Amino acid sequence: MLYLQGILAVTKRHLLVWKAMFFSSFALYTLEPLLVLFAFGFGLGQAFETMGGLPYIQYVVPGMMISAAMYAVAFDAAYGSFLRRVFQKTYDAMLASPLNVQQITFGEILYAMIRAMFPASIVCAVGAYFGGVGSIIGVLIALAVIALTGACIFTMILSYASRIKLLNRIDFMMPMFLTPQFLFCGVFIERSMFPDWVQALAQIFPLTHAINLIRPLVSNQSLSADVLLTSLSYLIIVTAFFTFYSIRGLKKALTE
Repeated sequence: MLYLQGILAVTKRHLLVWKAMFFSSFALYTLEPLLVLFAFGFGLGQAFETMGGLPYIQYVVPGMMISAAMYAVAFDAAYGSFLRRVFQKTYDAMLASPLNVQQITFGEILYAMIRAMFPASIVCAVGAYFGGVGSIIGVLIALAVIALTGACIFTMILSYASRIKLLNRIDFMMPMFLTPQFLFCGVFIERSMFPDWVQALAQIFPLTHAINLIRPLVSNQSLSADVLLTSLSYLIIVTAFFTFYSIRGLKKALTE
């Protein structure tokens, strides 16, 4: 029980900081995806009436839900964790309490899962108004997948950010990790429209597997057992691996 209370204390601390900076983060991680949804949903929607057998608005809303979640957790995992570790010394202060590195890491991950669901929910609500949602029950299940994906992306980036010593090393994250997912993992355009090597490359990214699960759920389409098993297994295994790797990275960084 005390172990769980420690995890929740870390999460609560981050939520209080988020609350204090809510309006600035809301503009960056929620309003911007809504503008992109409007531009692509209505802009490309004029060129593509359907995509993947769906009305284009139903195709793009699930993609924008998960991409909004991706950016929200990615920047906190990168810049937020680096600031807490190097400049603010937040982790050092936490370790001066009864908390340990594992509790700090799990508290960070739980916070990331909550952060992931918030912008996704806003995008979904707006998308539903324009007919981009086919199933409310499917949306609720999709939000759980988005939370898992948020944990996956957060731990992947945290495992890297916990090992770097210079802030500008985070700059690699955008062109190497975030932008390829945003463009090539099926957010706006079917992956089958890209060359085979791009389709193969997209399979290594978590956004591909999240979209495989979320789009059928939100649009009320059937979800095949193979896709469910493959994509869900990917997200769970990768999250578990990088959680372990993040704990090791933070332990080493905080004991040097």
